[in-house]
Amino acid sequence: MVSIKVPATSANMGPGFDNLGIALTLYNTFEVEETEDGLVIEGGPPEFRNSDNLVYRSMLRCFEKVGYTPKGLHLKIKADIPVCSGLGSSSSCVIGGIMAAN
Repeated sequence: MVSIKVPATSANMGPGFDNLGIALTLYNTFEVEETEDGLVIEGGPPEFRNSDNLVYRSMLRCFEKVGYTPKGLHLKIKADIPVCSGLGSSSSCVIGGIMAAN
């Protein structure tokens, strides 16, 4: 099993918009394990527990680049970064997926 912890971020810092950023003490944690078959996603918002999950899609893109096809995956997501808050929830999923796939 691989465990990845990614911090929340903000790059919208007043007059330094997209130039100044900070990492915050909110994290999304992703645990990933290859299985014999299928996709199982635990945790995170229920509407994201399917094959459209951004962590899963990011992993598949990474696997595609190196020519690897996993048999199945089990993802456990502990999502403490609020969705649609501007704190990098989506980017944490992308980074988490890429890092887990590597």
